[in-house]
Amino acid sequence: MNLGNFRFKYIRPKMTDRTKAGISREAAIGETGQVIRQPGQGSRGMVRFTTPLLGAEEWPFICDTTVGVGDRVSVVDISGNTLVVRKR
Repeated sequence: MNLGNFRFKYIRPKMTDRTKAGISREAAIGETGQVIRQPGQGSRGMVRFTTPLLGAEEWPFICDTTVGVGDRVSVVDISGNTLVVRKR
């Protein structure tokens, strides 16, 4: 089979991805979100970001200090599928 007469053209989509789904771990550190569920004993809290972070708007988190619903937190690390955050 002779493919010499075929030409291929790469077409890039005009719409850019406005989420942060493809960002690396390092780029996620420092992002700020709002607590939507307070962590309890034996359970993780939930934080929501205005722009999806690593493909999701809501993430489970752990924090060394006490945080409440509505508090702003910043990502300081990622441990598996859980964010480690610090109160702002």
